[in-house]
Amino acid sequence: MIKKRSINKIACVGEVMIELVMDGPADANIGVAGDTYNTAVYLSRLLRGQNKSVSYVTALGLDRFSARIFDHMKRHNVDASYVERRPDLMPGLYAIDTDDAGERSFTYWRSQAAARSLFAKPCQIKLNALNDFDLIYVSGITMAVLPPDTRTALIEFLTTYRENGGYVVYDSNYRPRLWEDLETAQTITMDLWRLADIALPSLGDEMDLFQEENEAQVTERLHEAGVTFGALKRGSNGPLS
Repeated sequence: MIKKRSINKIACVGEVMIELVMDGPADANIGVAGDTYNTAVYLSRLLRGQNKSVSYVTALGLDRFSARIFDHMKRHNVDASYVERRPDLMPGLYAIDTDDAGERSFTYWRSQAAARSLFAKPCQIKLNALNDFDLIYVSGITMAVLPPDTRTALIEFLTTYRENGGYVVYDSNYRPRLWEDLETAQTITMDLWRLADIALPSLGDEMDLFQEENEAQVTERLHEAGVTFGALKRGSNGPLS
């Protein structure tokens, strides 16, 4: 039986981006967002005053938009000491446009984002720095934006980390355009489900990714992978724990 750590230090690993929210045909509001980053902000709010820390692990540049992200982290009490700095790269960018019916559409500019270089040489923030944490949270977007060799190294690290008592949390958050092909996305996702102490799948994403027809097929596959704790997000039907 693996003796699990007490959870005092949390790391959310992934990509934080500059967000443009369109306000009419010619104006936009600038924000900071990203799936794992949003989680870091919410966790920091939730754990305020509990003597626990939340860090965000990513790579950013030395530009003004990267500085804006650092300021956002400071305001929300998210530790930025595990952020790699890449002088020749910048954060990714995306825009949100909402139509008259309230439906949102997204446009991304992220192919050269600094986050894609996380844990790649030369770097100050190496994978073994994650041993400082009791719980590590990653998502499908985290895995999708990393190059294949870094993905493999991260999975190998998380395997040993978990065997040494660390908690692994995974949210598949499947975005087809970020992956090179369906098979790779399926393989990496199943690798992470087998590692996850806390699993946060979304029903629609899982059905799309694994071409399944119903909830029963999704839950059967997750149980076969060893998932025992977490929540299956089901939209308006609410989560299934």
